Formats: sequence, structure tokens, C-alpha cells
Amino acid sequence: MDVHKNTNPASGVNIEALMKRGSMALEDGDWAKADEFFEAVLNLDAEYADAYIGKALAQEQVVNLDALAHKRISMGMTCDPVRHEIAVDRAHIDRMVSGSVVPGYLNDDDILEKYDSFDRGYASCFPVRERQRQAEEAFWNQHKLLNRAAQFARGASAGALAMTKAIVMAQFDHWIEAARRNDAQSKAKAEAHYQIFLAETDAWAAAQKTAAEAHRESVYQDWVRVAREETDISKLATAEETLLAMGGYGDSVAEAERCRQRIEKLSGQEDADNGTAEVEQPADKRTKPQKTKKGKLTIALLTVVAVAATVLLVTKVIIPAAKYARAEQYLEDGQYYQAIAAFGELGDYRNSLERAWEIEQMVRQAEEERIAQENAAAYEAAEELLQAGDYQAAIEAFEALGDYSDSQQRAQEIHKVVLRIRNGQRTLATGFDYSVGLKSDGTVVAVGKNEYGQCDVSDWTDIIAVSVGDYHTVGLKPNGTVVSVGNNEYGQCDVSDWTDIIAIGAGDYHTVGLKSDGTVVSVGNNDVDQCDVSVWTDIIAVSAGRYHTVGLKSDGTVVAVGNNGFGQCDVSDWTDIVEVSAGGRHTVGLKTDGTVVAVGRNDDGQCDVSDWTGIVEVSAGGWHTIGLKSDGTVVAVGNHDDDQCDVSDWTGIIAVSTGSLHTVGLKSNGTLVAKGWNVYGQCDVSDWTDIRIPE
Repeated sequence: MDVHKNTNPASGVNIEALMKRGSMALEDGDWAKADEFFEAVLNLDAEYADAYIGKALAQEQVVNLDALAHKRISMGMTCDPVRHEIAVDRAHIDRMVSGSVVPGYLNDDDILEKYDSFDRGYASCFPVRERQRQAEEAFWNQHKLLNRAAQFARGASAGALAMTKAIVMAQFDHWIEAARRNDAQSKAKAEAHYQIFLAETDAWAAAQKTAAEAHRESVYQDWVRVAREETDISKLATAEETLLAMGGYGDSVAEAERCRQRIEKLSGQEDADNGTAEVEQPADKRTKPQKTKKGKLTIALLTVVAVAATVLLVTKVIIPAAKYARAEQYLEDGQYYQAIAAFGELGDYRNSLERAWEIEQMVRQAEEERIAQENAAAYEAAEELLQAGDYQAAIEAFEALGDYSDSQQRAQEIHKVVLRIRNGQRTLATGFDYSVGLKSDGTVVAVGKNEYGQCDVSDWTDIIAVSVGDYHTVGLKPNGTVVSVGNNEYGQCDVSDWTDIIAIGAGDYHTVGLKSDGTVVSVGNNDVDQCDVSVWTDIIAVSAGRYHTVGLKSDGTVVAVGNNGFGQCDVSDWTDIVEVSAGGRHTVGLKTDGTVVAVGRNDDGQCDVSDWTGIVEVSAGGWHTIGLKSDGTVVAVGNHDDDQCDVSDWTGIIAVSTGSLHTVGLKSNGTLVAKGWNVYGQCDVSDWTDIRIPE
């Protein structure tokens, strides 16, 4: 736990001892024991704010406030979207349906079903994010222990508590705004696709209407021929009924009347024929045989069969063939939805259903390819944002891609990079002529010159960060204490009594430590006031150079003390800084947008960084500067006499460190690469493995 001392402790030594025991229990993950220690403190002083913070941390099972912030943010990283729907264009649909109906041949239900088949839904995270934000606000407002701590906290404790909540709520506010923008984009995309669907369905409806009208015209002509040519009364009666049912289409009413008149005429003729059919002719009179009633029925039957055959030929062969040809034309013209509808309407005629399915699969594949191309382009754009150093926009862009590729993993990785920059805990350090690495198990390894015992770190354990000067090495432990070995001529290793430290920085002959309350302590050579940091407040990161010290404040501004012979301390006008690195006689700062600024000695070009972009980490050496890009490549400027800047072919790098004349890079698999001066074997790190990945 980052112990923030109350301004009015009640029982001095007893309370401080209990608080330390509680902090150690937190670090060990013994939450119940930690709670007991902090409860014991409250039994001595019921208004001891840090004890309430400690109990809250034990309850939430985290080791410090930073971890609490990370936990709360991590809990909100994902969103299970809800379904929203865009508005249906009912006026347009009603207009198209009413205009497409062909009575008796194409009804409104068939058309309406097609228009209503579009899925107007889209995924929305905005209401979810709002509820998450409300829940997070409720967590902080209703957490009894944290609220009690806020009630009694003063000074650094109050600031740390307020800052933790502010960081978390700012992230949730960011997610809400991102969700709002993503919702607007998703809605606009759905509406655009809906308009395309409506246009395609309009074309389909028009094609259906054309086909239905053609069918109606074909039927009409068939029955008109019956009305004009048929002699069978029953067939004419059917024609009359059918033509009247066509609702006045063409001359259907007149043709129906024609049927009626012909029926009357034929009925009269039939009656007359029936009256004379039985008259017997003289046997000897050779006249033309008269048609009998039986003969007339035979002729009528033959006529009906002929008409039926004609109708069958038209309806089952000629019309389907014409429709099939029209469907193929739709396909050739690229009117795929019309082609699908036309083939589907033909049913089992030839291979119509198979053709409809093939085209539908082709359209679906084309749509999937289009979406894939859009996602690939959006993914590439997100990577470009990352390389440009716009981390927040990159996170939003990757999150908006949903489950495409590794988008969510990329978003989380960038988030970790941002947290790592803010936390500033380094696992790799390089001195004048040696290199140090922190392994994942908390032990430390070192190679290079060991004249002052600066590499004697093999017995170190439980280390979380390392830093080196010219001839001394410093290690930070999770309980906020510090260890050091090496040259101690100026007392630069006298750090054994330090407590509550969260970050360290080693200069050539001095050492600085950042405390959890934002203040800074320092030991070692102070000839040029490089250790005059006791008045600093609100510091979140520190870096020590050869004879100067730099501090990064929470508002993104920078302070510096010490030798300023080359302007290396002229940083008072810097803003939006997220990381600082002090070199031999120059200072480098990384800005929130991924660009870099530098001041100080520049005779080797070590400050020529104004054109760098997409940087996520910087390291200033003795006479050169290294920048780690978001894509894992590395850039370098400055002195190159010993090839220390020969890093352009490095890839997959996640952390860098520069010594006076050499450069070391940490790869994502925990191995190292190195370039530069190697007289003392300071670059012999190729066999190192399992170096801790910065978090």
C-alpha cells in the first residue's frame, strides 16, 4: 500500500508500526490480516484516514490505490452491447406497396413481407456505458470505508484518494463519449444500409409488378381469345366470370359482355338444333348428313382440349421461359436482388431455385468481403493513430471494431502502455559501462564493469524497478523501501532508511526517490544543487541525469534542478508531458501525442527529435537519445561512434534504455538486444531470458 500519513496521527509509533504491518500484509495478499492491522489502528485513532484506505484496499483485494484504479478500470473494459433499431420508413413502404399491387396477381402482403425483412437493429454500448458509469459513481459514493477516509483525509492522502477516483471516473466518461460517437456511427451505418435495402427492394417490387402485369396481360389475352373464338358455352361462361373479375382491366368488361352475348346466341342455336335432330330423312334422298348433338359435344370437347393445351403451353412454357430470360438479364446487369426475386418466383422451373441460391450466396460473400475490407481499413487507421501517438483515439478505434481480429487485445495493450508510462517503473537500466535487468521473479542480473560492486545484485529479491548511475545501482521493493550497491563516494547509496517510495532515479553521483505523496527525496553529490528537490510536490515521475534532476508533475508540466550549463533544465514551458528522461547534459520529454521535445547539449544531435512521432518511451543517454515507437521499432539520434544508434532494424521491442555509449532493448518475449561500446561486456545480454515485461 502507498502509505499516506495522516496529518494528525493519534499514537505515533504504535500506529505507524501497525500501518506498516498492514501494508506488508496487503503486499503479501493476506487481505484478512491486513484488515486486522488497519482495524487495530482505528481502535487507537478512529479518524486515521489511511487506515480506512487500507481497510478499503483489503476489502477490494488490491495492494494500493493505483491497483484499485486499475481494477475498477479493468472491470469496465468490456461492453455487452444492447440492441437498438433505426426507424422504419413506413411512409415510403406504404407508398411503394400501394403502387406495386396488381389485383389478383400481386398482393400487398407479399410486397410488405419483403420490405419488413430488413434487420434494422444495431449494437449500442452507450446505454451500457451510462449504466456502468452510474454504477461506478455509486461504488465511490456508497463505499463506506473510502468515504470515511475522504472525510478525515488531509494533504497528500486526500489528494491521492481524490486523484484515484478522478482517474477512474475520467476513464468511464471517456468510454461514454466513445460509445456515443460509436453509436452515432453504427446508427448512420445501419441507416445507410437501410436506404440501400429500400432502393434494392424498390427495384425488386418494380420487377415483381412488371412480372405480375405481364402475367395479367397474358391471362387477359388468353381469355379474350376464348371470348371471341370459343363455341363451348361452359368455357365462355368461365371466360365471362374471369374477365369480370379482372376489375375493368383493358376491355375486360366489354369482352365479358361479348361472352354473355355469344352464350345466348349459342344457347338459341343449340335449342333449334335439338328440335330438328330427330327428323328422319327419306332413305332414298342423298343429302349431306346433319350434325347430331353427340357430334357437337365431340367437337366442343376437342376445342376445350385445344384451348387447354394452348393455355398450358403459354403458362407453363412460354411465360416461364420469358421470366427466366428476364432473370438472367437482371443478373447480367448486376441487379442481383431483382435476379434473386425473379428466379425465386419461378419456383421449380428448370434450375431457378438453384440459380437464386447461387446468386444469394454470391451477394452474401460480396457483402462479407465489403465488411472485411471496411474493418481492415478501420484497423489500419487505428494502427496509424497508435503510431502517431494518439493513444486514446487508437484505443477508441480498436474498441469500436468489436471482435474483429485482435482489436480488443490491441486496445488493452495500448491501455497498458499508457498506464506504464504513467507509473514509470522500469525493468531495464544501463550505466556508463554496465547493464542491469529485472527478471520476472523479482531477482536482478547485471553485466559489465564491476569496479565498485555495482553489478553485485545477484542476491537481490522482490525487486519491482531498477535504476543505475555511472557506478551505482538502485532497486525498488514493493513495500516502498530501496536497496543500492556500488560507488558510495558521495552517499548516493545511502537509501536504506527510505520508505514509501514508488519510483527511483539514479544519476551519475546522486539518487532520487519519488514518494507516494508526490514529494521527492534525494541523496548524493549536490555540488550544483541536483539534490534540491525537497520542495517539490505533486510529482508523478522522476529522472536523474549526470548533474541534474527532472520531475514530472501530474498536470503534465516539468521541473528541474542542477547543472544548467547547456540549458538542460530549461523545461518550465513544457506541457502535456507523460514521461521525462535526463541524460548526460540534455533532457528529453515525451508528449501525450507521441511527439518528443528535448533541451540541452546538442553537439552530437542528441536533441534532434522534433520530427519523431508515434513514440511511447524515451531514454536519454550520455550523448545520444533513443525513442521506442508504438509498432515496436526504435529510432535514435546523437553520437554514433560505437554504433550505439544502430537500432533501425530492431523489431518487437517493448522497452529501451541508454547508457553513455550503448543501448539495450527489451523484446516482448523477455529477451534482450544491445548495441554500442562493449569493452566491459556491457552488451553481453543476448543470453538473458525472462526479463520482466513492464506493466
